[in-house]
Amino acid sequence: VSSSGETIVLRGGTYRQGELSIGGKSLRIIAYPGEIPVFSGAQSVPDNWTTDGALQYHAYTPQPVTDGSGISFTTGQNLESSQVGKYPDQAWVGTTQLRQVSAKNNVTEGTFWVDGAANRIYLSSMDIAKGSIEISAIDTFLDVFSPNTSLEGLVVTRFSNTASQGGVIKFYDTANDSLLRNVAIYDSAFIALQYIGSANILENNIIENVTIENSNWMGINALFTDALIIRASKI
Repeated sequence: VSSSGETIVLRGGTYRQGELSIGGKSLRIIAYPGEIPVFSGAQSVPDNWTTDGALQYHAYTPQPVTDGSGISFTTGQNLESSQVGKYPDQAWVGTTQLRQVSAKNNVTEGTFWVDGAANRIYLSSMDIAKGSIEISAIDTFLDVFSPNTSLEGLVVTRFSNTASQGGVIKFYDTANDSLLRNVAIYDSAFIALQYIGSANILENNIIENVTIENSNWMGINALFTDALIIRASKI
């Protein structure tokens, strides 16, 4: 409902929302002073786990494996022997990210396995007992199509994008003169931040005081982009 040129102020807290877009209007989306809005692509699963020996499982829809960035993940190009690196699935116990394994009998504390045939995710009972379990739920956070768009003071975390989707946050070729400031992007399954120009070169975008950590593929990817400034950032 906001009009072009207006500012949206977000209060602190966790918003389990994503797959958003800004098009047709230029907006400034900022954090309320002294508060941190966190957009999470993970779902909390505190209960409804079923015991299976030393493991427990929960209903889960696997994230699809697709091709992207010129790499054929679907055919296993340049992958290590277990071939789990191509999967966008993610799981956490509290602040600890678990490591995916290729078979059910390989699941131990600190790891997980996805049964694609039965649509289940398996963790060890030891990890389940620790509580604060989160698993993949949303692929991407935001697509920006409008110029003069600003995102400031946000944390974007635990989005499980597949290769064909590109970045968790994407600025398209109509999003010139946009700003990303005081933003953190954590635990992206593929690319964290992407600037996608075309025959229309994407110009004059600024990345300032941005932190990008634990990206499975790339921190920043810029295509057909000119005058992109990265200032005082950690990737």
